[in-house]
Amino acid sequence: MIQQIRKSIQKQKLFGAGDQILLAISGGIDSIVMLDIMSKLSASLGIAHVNHSLRAAESDQDELFVRQLAADYQLPYHSIKVDVKAVAKASKANLSDAGHQVRYDFFAKIADEHGYSKIATAHHADDIVESFLMRAMEGAGLRGISGIPRQNGRVIRPLLDISRDQIVSYALEHKLRYREDSSNASLYYRRNAIRAIIRPALSEINQTADKGIRQSAAIAADAHQALRYLSEQFAIRHFQKTEASVKMPISSFQWDGGQSVLYYCLSDYGFNRTQVIQIQESHLPGALFYSKTHSLLVDREDYLIEPFSGSPQTEHLYIHGLGNFQVPGIGQLSITEVAIASLDNDPNVEYLPSEAIRFPILIRPWQAGDRFRPIGMKGQSKSIQDYLVDQKIPRTAKSQIRLLMSQENEVIWIMGHRLSHDYRITDQHTVYIQLVFVPTHS
Repeated sequence: MIQQIRKSIQKQKLFGAGDQILLAISGGIDSIVMLDIMSKLSASLGIAHVNHSLRAAESDQDELFVRQLAADYQLPYHSIKVDVKAVAKASKANLSDAGHQVRYDFFAKIADEHGYSKIATAHHADDIVESFLMRAMEGAGLRGISGIPRQNGRVIRPLLDISRDQIVSYALEHKLRYREDSSNASLYYRRNAIRAIIRPALSEINQTADKGIRQSAAIAADAHQALRYLSEQFAIRHFQKTEASVKMPISSFQWDGGQSVLYYCLSDYGFNRTQVIQIQESHLPGALFYSKTHSLLVDREDYLIEPFSGSPQTEHLYIHGLGNFQVPGIGQLSITEVAIASLDNDPNVEYLPSEAIRFPILIRPWQAGDRFRPIGMKGQSKSIQDYLVDQKIPRTAKSQIRLLMSQENEVIWIMGHRLSHDYRITDQHTVYIQLVFVPTHS
């Protein structure tokens, strides 16, 4: 197996004799096998470990185990202990995403500070299969199902051609000690459920299912790169670019497959797939969409893209239907239809009768003179300014306040604060509109 990995490293040129490599070691069997093999292939190594504080004493024992391993292999050791649950809550992210961000931020920091030119992780062939299945179930596009790259910047994955069974055999043969993560047995985590239920079922149907999925992931990765290149060539032929703006003819995307080309063209400006669908389905000149870096105006015959300065006082975002919408610098708004209105005290979640909304609607900053009738205040009209004063909203936070406005220029909702009395639920309905606002900062 070592020779197989050596050949793969040489073929992919993952690292050379002069590289210093930081090994991401969790203490589990995959990373321990990587450590043992890499110690036989390179002399310039260091170990990095992240204690996520997710399993109390068990996490601390993992950290002590990896620290001792570093001593046994006589390698530099770097570690950090982080309350990932707190990080996830503060950033409004799920545990997996928060943990991923914490790990890679730490690895990059240590690499910068100590001169490591490569960061090695223990992803293997089975991870490609599980990631493909997980992303496919989420509706991911080509990039999402493309598997795991062997190299991404300075991050390398030397075990990517090796299966989990090979890793287990190597650990047994070389009598390697490793830690078992108790959470791996829980089917609460999607990846564990895929590993324990879905993959065995697929293998019963087709014994070469894993091989087929890895091949599909590789094809998707190649198709993703091809579409990126072809979209760049398409842009050269069809777009008018200046230093200040980009003009894209709407008609150039009105063909089967045009939506994917539009997505690849707009992804360079920070727009996601959901936004691209909304943009292409919008037939109203004047509709404006925002990414974190750019604005896109739907003109009569063109999409006009300009850098977005993020000035909150000029921000107007038109919404033409259900979906998830980025409100630049503020957060994200989700608008969905639901059958049950679960009324609670969360100011970031509101429910309206579905017939109360006629699209398009508008998100904009509040202005002097804006008024509404706050729900729960017996329908009495109140200026937005007076309401914010009464609620003791700090002056510095007032610029972050956004209003959800109707076509009739009525305030539907002070986002994250109070719904209008005119849009309250008055009796039983079969369909409701759920509004969920996730602020950028909690």
